[in-house]
Formats: sequence, C-alpha cells, structure tokens
Amino acid sequence: MNLVLLLMVSLISMGWYTQDITAVANQVEPVKEEPAIVVKPRKKEPLIWVFGDHTLELGARFRLENFYSKNATLLNDENGDLDKVIVPAKHTFDVASIYAYGCQSHGYDVLRLKASLRSKSTWGAPETIASTDDAFIKNADVVEGRHSHTINRHTLWIRELWIECVLNDMFNLKANNRYLFTGGFFPFQLGRGIALGDAYATDPDGLGYYYPNAIDQYAPGLKFSGNLTQDDKVSFDLYGAILHNKSNTFSNVNLKIRGQEYGRRLCPARGFGKINWLAAVRVKWQPIKNDKYAFLMEPYALYDDEREQKIEFVGDASSKLGTFGLALEARMNNFEIGFDMAQNVGRQTVKGWDRNNVTVEVRNGIFYEVNTDVTAISDNPATNDLAGKRAVFTPANQKIIISSPQNQDLNGLQIDSSNLKNGNDRFNNPYSNKLNGWMWVGDASYRFCNEIKMSLAAGIASGDENPNKDLDELNDSNIDGDYVGFIGLQETYSGTRVKSAFLLSGAGKVPRVLSFPSEDVSDLFPQTLSRFTNIVFIGWSSDIKACGWTINPNILNYWQEHDTRLFDAEAGQFSSDRFARNWLGIEINVFADIKLCNDVKLFIVAAAFLPGSFYSDIKGRPLSRDQQVFLNSLNTTGAQPTAFVPTVGNHTAYTFNMGIDYKF
Repeated sequence: MNLVLLLMVSLISMGWYTQDITAVANQVEPVKEEPAIVVKPRKKEPLIWVFGDHTLELGARFRLENFYSKNATLLNDENGDLDKVIVPAKHTFDVASIYAYGCQSHGYDVLRLKASLRSKSTWGAPETIASTDDAFIKNADVVEGRHSHTINRHTLWIRELWIECVLNDMFNLKANNRYLFTGGFFPFQLGRGIALGDAYATDPDGLGYYYPNAIDQYAPGLKFSGNLTQDDKVSFDLYGAILHNKSNTFSNVNLKIRGQEYGRRLCPARGFGKINWLAAVRVKWQPIKNDKYAFLMEPYALYDDEREQKIEFVGDASSKLGTFGLALEARMNNFEIGFDMAQNVGRQTVKGWDRNNVTVEVRNGIFYEVNTDVTAISDNPATNDLAGKRAVFTPANQKIIISSPQNQDLNGLQIDSSNLKNGNDRFNNPYSNKLNGWMWVGDASYRFCNEIKMSLAAGIASGDENPNKDLDELNDSNIDGDYVGFIGLQETYSGTRVKSAFLLSGAGKVPRVLSFPSEDVSDLFPQTLSRFTNIVFIGWSSDIKACGWTINPNILNYWQEHDTRLFDAEAGQFSSDRFARNWLGIEINVFADIKLCNDVKLFIVAAAFLPGSFYSDIKGRPLSRDQQVFLNSLNTTGAQPTAFVPTVGNHTAYTFNMGIDYKF
C-alpha cells in the first residue's frame, strides 16, 4: 500500500513539473537553428618535406591533349583529306624534385639540386616516343642508307638536371654580395629568347602545340651569377654551354670525313678540337619593383664557336657568331611596355671542297660503283665506262681522279689527257661570309580593369638569300659576301604579349621561301625558312576574364623583310627583276582556358591563317625535288586525274588544339 501511494504521488508531481516547463517554454522565444557548416575546399599545398636544414619538394605535371589541322603544311585545299592531321590523344608527363639545404641555419638555400624527368608520346604511334640519330651504312666504298630507329616503349628521360650552390659558403668567401654557381642541364635565355633561347632539344610537333611544352631537354652548361651592388638591384650571369662535342672519343677524332677537303686527301681524319661551344653574359638592372612600378633593363652578348658546320658535307664549313642585344621591360600602374633588339656580327668560313664521291648506279641490271662528279668522255671497255655517263669506280680511274688538281677553274674540263672529265660543279673554292643580321621586337599593354587587358606588338628580323646557295649560275655563291639575315640560336619565339599559334617559330611549319633559282644551277628549288628571320609583323591581342574563363584572342599580320625573286615561266627565262609580293597573310587565334578544380585546367587553342599575296604569287611551284618528281609523273591528258597536288597553295589553314593540364 505504501508503494502504491508513493507511485501516485510521483506521477502527480511529474505532471505539475511538465506543466511548469511548458508554461515557461511558451513565454521564451524559440531557439533559432544553427546554419549548416559549409566546408570550403582546402587549398592544395605543395608536397614539401622539411627535416631540419634539409628540404625536399616534389611536383608533377600531366598534359593530355588532342590536335586537328587542315591545309597547315602546304595551304592547298586541292589536296582534300591528304593535308589533314588528327591526333586524338597525346600526353606529356613531367615529374620534378628539388632538394635544398641550409635555409634554417643560414636564412637562405646554400645548395639546391633539381631533377626533372619526362615521358611523352602520341597514343597509337609508338614511333613518336623517341628515335636514334641518323646513321649511315658503308657498303664497299659507297656510303648510303641514311636511317634511324625508334624506341617503341614508353620511357623516362632527363629533361632538367642541375646543382646550384652559394660560393660564399662553399669557399668561405668574405664578400658582401652573394655569388652562385650552377651546373648541369638548365634553362637559360637572353632577353626574350630570340638571340639565344633554351630550345636545345625540341619536339617537332605540328602547329598549335604551344612551344614551352615542346622543349624536351635543356642544353648542358655552367653559370656563374651574382649581384654587383649590395641592394641587389644590379645582377649578372656568365654562361657557358657545350652544344656539340666531336672530340670525345678516339673514333670521333679519327673519323675519316675530310678526305674531300682541299689538301686533305692523305689526311682525311676529323682531327681534335671539333667542339661547338657557346659563351654568354647578361647584366640585369632593376632599380625599382613594387605593386605599381617596375623597370628592368638587360644588356647581353653571346659568342658561338661552331667548328664543324654542314652545308653539303659534314665539316665543310665553320663559323664564329657574336650577338649583342638589349632587352627592356617596364610597368607603370596599368601600363606595360617592353622590347628586345639584337645585332649579329661574325664570319662563316667555307672550305675548299671536292664534291665528288662514290655512289651506286644500275646499268643493264648490274650494280656499278660510280663517281658522282666525274664522267667518261668516250666508251672504255677496259673500265666499263660509257661516254657521258658517270665514271666507274676502278683503280685506274681513281688514281687519275685522286691525283687531279683541285680548283674551281677546272670544273667541266678534261682531267689532263685522260678519258675523264670533271663535273660542272665538282670543285668549290674556299670563301667566307660576314654575318650582319639584326632584329627588333616590341609590345605594350594597358589593363582597363581586372578583367580586360589590351596589347599591341610589332617586330622585324632582317632577311637575306642563303649565301651558300647558287641562284643565277653554278658556283656564283663562291665569293666572299655579307649575310644580313638574322641568326638566332635555339630560338622558338612565339610572342610575349601578343602570341602566335601558327606562323612564328615556336609553332610555325608553313613554308616561307626565298628566291627561286634559275635553270642554270644544279639545285632548282628555293631555300625554306621557319625561324625568326626575314619576317615583319604587327599584332593586337586582348586578355579577357569572364565566367571563370581566361580568353586571349590574337590577330597578327605578317610580311617578308627580304624580296623573293621568281622564275618567269611565261618568258621562259630567269628574271632578276620579278619578285613575289611580300605580304604573307593574317593569323587569327584564340587561347582560352578555365580552371576546373585545384590545379586542373581545360585549355583550347584555335587558329586560322589567311594566306596573303605572297602565296598567291608562288602558288603551284614545287619547293622540293620530291614535289617536282611527283608533278612530272602526272598524266597531263586528264585520263588519270589525281587528288594530290604537292605544291604550295593560297587557301586558308585551320588548327585546333584542346586538352587538360594537371599540375601539382
């Protein structure tokens, strides 16, 4: 009974308590609900590990893209589908690591080491991964069969590898300014990279692939740099590189490649010291740099000693090239301006050379070794020689050929009283060419707001005929002369504030040609150009940011700086005063990208090239021997039409490149 009474009292008490709580709740405002927690995406930090005085950073980049072009090789729409290129997928993968030491104990990195590896290829085309250099096969006395081999497996190669150290700490130097030494494979350029760029090993991709991605390896070099003032406003770099070394092995030094040089018949070995080396110096003066104002002036100079050039044969020329230049960049609030200018000096020396060598010829189903630039005057059954044909390689003939005098005046003449006759261009006397090219590029930008910036650009590079190519008659190039075309080294310039995706050097594959030779020379085809030489351009661009996109349209107009002479086919003779018009055409392109997420970017590069009057004037003319052979094989009666016309046209060309770029 007591338990029941206790239970009843408890229930009544709970009811009163509940009523009191409800009354209080009705008098107090309801508590507002807390908003949902918004989780903002965390900014991705670089992969950096710090262990005391040691720092290790790791990064990588993966670029997946596709490419399409039409008429981009010959500007000829009559070729139909034969001048179209499509690359459904192409990848470039780079991985890099940087090790640094000394930041904690010294306040700066005493030593830095960087290694970068690359793998790239076009999917479905394993031969694009890598290939060997050209090699030749020597069969008896005949050197023939230029060939190379591909590496059809995905590989990683070293793109960048260098070490940098502070000399003050390494050698305990008591100096107020800091001096650094860098050695290995690293990027280095002068000014905007026109006089000297860093494209030591480049990828011969088609149009539209933007050039910084095309450099597969940097040149091996050394650099000594430092500050000239204690306020770090004036700095300098001394740079040296070895571009080619042919004195590295006993086999290379003794390779018999100079037997056709005047006076070297009995001493044909290459010899010691054939190293192509380069030295450069630049000074950077930056008196002011802040959020509103900046000024940078860079005078520079380089010297390139190339002791084994090739005009027709390996080692038949050498050159010493010097370039002096000045680059400037300035900013004042929203206005920017910059330019780069340079002048070539130097000399190319062309050696006296005997063009005659041994090749193979089929006569009545039989292979004969024959001389390329010596013919027989009459039939000679003892040596199997035929009148007017190349002289057969026999001990008797070779004794006469090797012992004959070497001079250009003997071209086309009988060799002593023998049955042999020199070819019309067998001998090439030595001569030299002075180098006097020049260039200038400049541009300016104005930012109207954070979303819009407008830019203008102009540039010119001098041009000239190939000084080692005959134009009017045989051997007319064999005189001392001046070459005023600009020469840039390792250059892939495609613009700075106004960018090219089609014609300039970083992307251009459209042929730009010099004068057409007359019918009196052995090589009837013009010299073609693709680098920043013999060109004039003006351009406009804008940078627009809208809806997450960065859009950069560009318009550029191009001309040739040097006139191109044409062969007057209607008159049936060479005309020295008939020239093609110099307007090359107009390029319209758009670079666009949008950030999809952290470090992932979608990019698009589209371009169109509208050929100008220059291509109308050279339209239909063969530019190579292969093109001429094909044209000669066509049936002109129309009974056997062809859909392929391998000559330059004047039709509009298009390119389109799109992909994803991921970097971490």
